[in-house]
Amino acid sequence: NNYLGKDYDSLFTIDIICHGALSYEMFADYSRRTMGSLPVRADFRDKDVIDMLWYDIKSGVKVDDADAAGGKAYQVPTNHFNGTIEEFHSFNFEFGIYSFLNKANVIRKTVPKSTLPQDEKYHFYNLGKAKIGEMNTLWIHHTWWMSVKLDGIYDVINPDTVYDIYVSAKFQGPSYVKGSTSKDALRVDRIIFVRNP
Repeated sequence: NNYLGKDYDSLFTIDIICHGALSYEMFADYSRRTMGSLPVRADFRDKDVIDMLWYDIKSGVKVDDADAAGGKAYQVPTNHFNGTIEEFHSFNFEFGIYSFLNKANVIRKTVPKSTLPQDEKYHFYNLGKAKIGEMNTLWIHHTWWMSVKLDGIYDVINPDTVYDIYVSAKFQGPSYVKGSTSKDALRVDRIIFVRNP
């Protein structure tokens, strides 16, 4: 009332104290309850899994995609690339986790284009096993134009937790699939972290 300069009979005030952001698990639980959870592959069932969907990724260009988990995905943007679209998509698929604290890759992997499935569907690509530390980011594509902060995955109480990391990616267009008439694109709809016992 002091702020408004006079008393109002029907004014209710509430003091709110914010302690900080929710943990990833709390946010994920809320998201699943409000947006619905999606089933995981059979080999992920009965395991301790952190499942990041499109609304957790938030990096790149959001696109509607009927094949994607949840109907949406993020696509690696090409608008900053100085060459042609074909040149942009001419590289092998690279992805990894970078530690900004240690200024080094924690893990990285290259998947040769010649080994990519030719069906323009989402497939899981195993990055490998790694500890997720403070200030870690999962990057996708050699440009890093899709980068996902992993602060919500880092376990402060158990910092030595090792995860097996999977990225669900779709490669479409003639740069990836022979005879394709789709536009060239690299899309990600899901990232799964499986806690190792």
